[in-house]
Amino acid sequence: MSIVALVVILQVQIVCGQTNILLSQSFENLSIYSPSFTGANDFLDIKTGFRRQWVGLNGSPGNIFLHVQSPVQVTANDFVRNRKRAERKGGGGKSKDKQVSKLKLGLGGFLVQTSRGPVNQLETAINMAVHVPVSFRTYLSLGLANGINSTTLNLNDLILQNPSADQAINALALNGSNVSNYHLNASIGIHADKYY
Repeated sequence: MSIVALVVILQVQIVCGQTNILLSQSFENLSIYSPSFTGANDFLDIKTGFRRQWVGLNGSPGNIFLHVQSPVQVTANDFVRNRKRAERKGGGGKSKDKQVSKLKLGLGGFLVQTSRGPVNQLETAINMAVHVPVSFRTYLSLGLANGINSTTLNLNDLILQNPSADQAINALALNGSNVSNYHLNASIGIHADKYY
């Protein structure tokens, strides 16, 4: 088994990290940064926004985004059914307002277009999360986001002192000024009504 893992690791040539986009008020879009919060709220959540820095300067940074997330209904588990049966028989189960929360699933996704000078990025991902109840209305969440990050560089907008020495620019020029990467983001979180 360890030989297979070693072969797989050696096949990976380039891995990049920490390429998340910059958004103001990131607490409003938690699942973009941490997919474990996808579907944490009990309603369909659709958000769109626009952000522009240094207005009036050529090539100033900016973002446009669309973010959608929603919980997915999960059928009641056997624990909940058995507890209700015990309450009907006078077994002294928990009161209705103190019942343990149910397992929840969350689905969502986002689309973000970012521009910074000659660099344009388009990032899109589909998020999924599982929210496991650990106490009354408190959840431990596990999330995963799968997506594509496409970067385009407008070489006509660049002025380089020594173009032949810049390996990143030369690699982009060979790829037609466009590079796409697979984006995987896994996270874990804990949340309740009043904290996360």
